[in-house]
Order: sequence, then C-alpha cells, then structure tokens
Amino acid sequence: MTDDNGRIYEYNLETRTVSYLLTNIQSDVYSITYDYNNGYIYFPRLHKNDIQRFKYPSDQPYTSEFVINASVPIGIAIDPLYDQVYWTEYNAGNIYRCNLDGSGKSRVLNDDPLFALTLDYQNRWLYYSTTLTTPIRSIQRSRLDGTEIHTVIKEEASDISIDYKDERIYWMNFATGDLKSANLNGTGDRKVFSTNTTIKNVGIHVLDSEIYCVNFNQILKVTLSPVKSARVIYPGTTRIYGLFVYKEKGLQNKIIFSTFGKIKEFNMDTGNGSDILINQQSYIHCFVYDSNNEYIYFPRADKNDILRFRYPSEQVYMTETVTQARRPIGVAIDQVDNHVYWTERTAPEELKRCNFDGPNKISILQDSELYALTLDYRNRWLYYSIYPTRSSIRRSSLNGTERQEIVDVTSNWFEYSSFAIIVNKCVAVPDRIGNELQNGMVIEKTLCVCLRLIVNETETDVFKRK
Repeated sequence: MTDDNGRIYEYNLETRTVSYLLTNIQSDVYSITYDYNNGYIYFPRLHKNDIQRFKYPSDQPYTSEFVINASVPIGIAIDPLYDQVYWTEYNAGNIYRCNLDGSGKSRVLNDDPLFALTLDYQNRWLYYSTTLTTPIRSIQRSRLDGTEIHTVIKEEASDISIDYKDERIYWMNFATGDLKSANLNGTGDRKVFSTNTTIKNVGIHVLDSEIYCVNFNQILKVTLSPVKSARVIYPGTTRIYGLFVYKEKGLQNKIIFSTFGKIKEFNMDTGNGSDILINQQSYIHCFVYDSNNEYIYFPRADKNDILRFRYPSEQVYMTETVTQARRPIGVAIDQVDNHVYWTERTAPEELKRCNFDGPNKISILQDSELYALTLDYRNRWLYYSIYPTRSSIRRSSLNGTERQEIVDVTSNWFEYSSFAIIVNKCVAVPDRIGNELQNGMVIEKTLCVCLRLIVNETETDVFKRK
C-alpha cells in the first residue's frame, strides 16, 4: 500500500506486521500494480512525472528503477499477456502504454482528465474513470488499442478493480465513500458498502472474489455472504492511497507426469514423489495447467472424455468431467477466452473446444491423424501435429481458419508427440528425435522427453535430454 508520506509498505495479513519497502518516493502514489510473471511492482509518481518499478518479493534491500517518463501519471495497470504497462495522465487526459522495460511507448487514447485505471486481461478491455465536472464524471471502457470507447457507469471512481470469478467491476465513489459494483458491461449497478468517509478514499482491490478497500487510514475486508459485512484488517495512522493485495503462492518446484492410468508429482526441492491420481483406466498423453483458476486438464483417450482437478489442493485430489470427446489425445487451454481445446483421433478427426466448465462445445476444424496440440495465446494460433501417415506440424487461427503447414518431415518418419510455444519458437518433442523449429526450419536435433513443470504454481514446458 502507499501513503501520503511518500512510502510504499506491506502489511502481512497473517503476522499483522508492517514493513516499509520504499520510504523516499518524493511523490504521492495513488495506485500500484503487480507483474506476476516477472515479479515486479509498478507505480506512478504523480509529482515526479515518471513510472517506476521494483522487484517484489526480494531478499535484497528494495530499490526502485526508472521505467519511463509520464505527465502527471495517476492510474496504472499491467497486461500480463502482452507484457505491457498502461497508465493514465491526470491533466492531459491520455492513456499511454509501453513495454514492461519502458520501450515502445505509444498513446492509446485521449479523453477528459483521467484518474483510475484497470485492465480486464481476459476480455481485453481497459476501464478508466474521468474527473471532469461536466459532462458527468464516469467510468469508461475501451479496447486496448483505444477503440470502442463507451460509458459504463455515470459516476466518478477513484479506483477500479475486477472480480474475474463473478465477472463484475468494483469501484470506490470518491465523493460519497461508497464501494459499488456492476456487471462488466455496467448493468446491475449496486452499492456494496458505505464507508461513510467522503472525499478521501482511493484504493480498492479484488482478489479471488475477496474485496479489500481503503477507508482513509484503514484497510477493510468486505464480505458479501453469508452476511454482508466489513471489518478492519489494518488500522493505520496516516492516509492510505494505493492498495494492492499480493497472495504469495507456494515456492516449491514440481514436475507433474503421467503413466498409464496415473498422474504423478515429483517435488524437485525435496526429491519426493507421490501419486496425485490413480485408476484413470486410460493412457494420458498430455495435460495442461490453468494457472488462473488452478486446474489441471487432461484427456482420457480410452475413456473418451476430458477431465480436470484442482491443483494444488490440501484435500484428496478428485476429478470432474469437463466434456465427452472421441479418443482425445492433445489438449490446450486459452486463458484469455477461458476455453479448452483438444484433438480427437476417432473419425471424423476434429479439433474441438468448449468453455472451461464444458458448455458451448464446437468443432474448430477437421484434419487427418490429429495428435499433439498447443496454443500460442499471444499471437492467437493453434499448433497441432499430424501422425503417423504423415509427420508434420500445422497451425491455424483459433477459429480454424488460415491453416498453414509449418514443417513436414514425413520422409524422416518423426513422430511429434508433444510440443510447446516458448517465446517466439515452436519446440517440437517427438518420441524419438526432438527438433527445435523456428519459421519452419529444423535447427537442432536432440534426444529428449517432455515433462510438465509447475514452477511457483505456473506452468512451464521442460525438455530433458536422455
């Protein structure tokens, strides 16, 4: 959190201790945001006209570094899918963005004087608030390129946050001190809670449907069920501006792998292995991790279905059926649109998708001998392999159009059983010979086996040489 003494500090909800991270910012800081992918906190210095960042958490003393100059920046947001930072400029009414390291700066839009900002990375919207007296102050939204601007809520907001689970926006009305909420399109507007503190409250943050908000020098945790209530979790002594709630995830590195009928876990830190699931009665050729909702998805080729289970969990691991499928082999997820994709080996061989919980199943494309599958979420491509009559990798857009052959090595009879996207490379992992591919060219041949690695509970594809 930030205060009016130019400090950023943390409050541990478990130990109830305060630690100062930065103490000489020389500016008011009205908002902060976190880059979970790279472990940086970003913040705008209103009176110093720049954006700064620092590593968090860190075992070393906290020191900030310059990202980019900005004109009276006040709101800030991160796009974790495209590694960009967005900010609002209070007086000029601009929203700008740049890469996380400060390069590639460009203006997104211009509007009335601006304040709060948040980014809906799943549905690809920016939400921001205007502060001009007339016309009425409002919450607006636009696409990330500044198009499709329209009014969502006709009232002012000093901060905005998104509840992805219930698909609602929350905001603090600066004038009234009311915490309010609406559907993402602005319908269903309602007051959640009144702090009874006017013209002072700024920061709010929603994390895993838990609502936190500032009440001048306090932080409140607001619950909606079974009874609506608010309790003070931090009784401060100075006014608080920006607020961000960081939930520290497990720091153990684990390999998840499958054998016939089982999914196993190997803890790389302790050297211990254990069964997660047993008696699945099928080959499990691959699986994929939804780090947003913490589910592992996997296809059961011999049982004709796609299953998922919570991971990690303190309870006994239990699967639930997502959808039926005809001998599914490959699986991939799109965390932008909340879809799961899979390949089917039973004729007519198809690549299909559905929502994470199973509804809205559709066929994306038909092809022969479909096998492995992965999804490039940044550039919006599906990559899939063909085996055994041919041995090739193809790609298509997420709706099945623009199909292209990336590489064809049929004469060498390579079997592409798994592959992944790493940065801008497609890495193919055959059962026999691995080939690193870029722009359809074979670069390197190595013997390898594909594993799935959970690092800090995010998914990475790891390739071990035999």
